Amino acid sequence: MAPASTPKSNRSRTLALGIFFIVLASQIYISLFSGDLNISVAIVLLPVLSFLFPGFPAMKAAVISAPGVFLLRLVFQLFAEGSLSGGAAAHAPEMLFYISYGILFTLYLRAVPLRPVRFLKLLPLVGVDACSNFLELLVRMGSAVFAPGTLLQLLAVGVGRSLLAWAALRTLD
Repeated sequence: MAPASTPKSNRSRTLALGIFFIVLASQIYISLFSGDLNISVAIVLLPVLSFLFPGFPAMKAAVISAPGVFLLRLVFQLFAEGSLSGGAAAHAPEMLFYISYGILFTLYLRAVPLRPVRFLKLLPLVGVDACSNFLELLVRMGSAVFAPGTLLQLLAVGVGRSLLAWAALRTLD
């Protein structure tokens, strides 16, 4: 007879599965800013997992997912191009997005519980997303990130992903 799962082993399993799905989902993306920024829906999984599993360690999941996303992108680049040339420079800044989103989202969760799901409670996620993308692009583009068009695009991306997160949470609620 197998021993019963402990709450700690369940939390570890949930965390591992969350990281796995975030890393996997990050490989489906579109590129913006001439390929400087990869936009995926993977980060939407953090609010969803936090909603489904109260107490889900979002920051830990994001911090561990960051190098996983980086390494998997390198693996795909190696298979697609036969080389890792330029891969680290192209993909490493994305880790900053995942880490900063995890930190900001965790701070947000401390102030605003996801339940009950209300549209206005999710509006700050736009800022969490846009700020995280801004930090990544600041590393990639330097001061060019301050261009009004770039900032508007970052805001639009933040709105889009936050609306997707809100829709997912409303559906699950």
